[in-house]
Amino acid sequence: MKLLLTLNPSEDLIEQARLAKSIGFDGIEVVVEDKALENMLNEGFRNKFYEFIKENNLITYFHLPNWLDIREERDRKEISKIVKEITKSFSNSYFVLHMMFDSVYEIENFEKSIKDIDVSKILFENLFQDLNFLEKVFKLPINFIIDIQHLTISNPLDKSLNFLARHKDKILHFHLSDTDGINHAHFPLGKGSLPLKKIICFLKNNFDDRTISFEVFNTEIPEIDFEISLLLFKKIYGEC
Repeated sequence: MKLLLTLNPSEDLIEQARLAKSIGFDGIEVVVEDKALENMLNEGFRNKFYEFIKENNLITYFHLPNWLDIREERDRKEISKIVKEITKSFSNSYFVLHMMFDSVYEIENFEKSIKDIDVSKILFENLFQDLNFLEKVFKLPINFIIDIQHLTISNPLDKSLNFLARHKDKILHFHLSDTDGINHAHFPLGKGSLPLKKIICFLKNNFDDRTISFEVFNTEIPEIDFEISLLLFKKIYGEC
């Protein structure tokens, strides 16, 4: 698997990307909010950032603002605007968007909404929906990113992994961070209770050609926790 680091949108993107490269990550995921949103809509900065990414051969994903809801017309316009601007430089990148609903009725509204927008570059991220609901959503003509912490907090682990294996073709990307099993914690790997060996070996055996972003936010010393998380993942991966 190709391993990416999710960047802090309020910090210098180029310096964070340089750190990710030096630690050994294959790429980055940019959360397009706050200062990062302003920068990525600025052509001068965006082209400078693209040149750095190209020079360092980094895979790049973009996480659209968490508050955007594709069911809302105003938000669809904002999504289209951001995707259009960023793809002027990053034509091969995907965009992550939260799937902010959990009822069957809303699936119908969602399906109507995606007819008004190009979703070919958008991967929809599960939040805390249960597997019965996700089974219905996965019938839609869209692709997904699976946040493992979200999935396993809301559903039994074995059933979650079975679900992922059955829907392999529609899942292009993953988010990974550790958790206490109850809270949305974003811990560094090894700092929570997630059964990492079982999950990482499952990913290796079923999704080895995909990408995965480390969403490690709950940390006092980011540089150390990023590196420890990466080393731990690689160690377990090598033992599978």
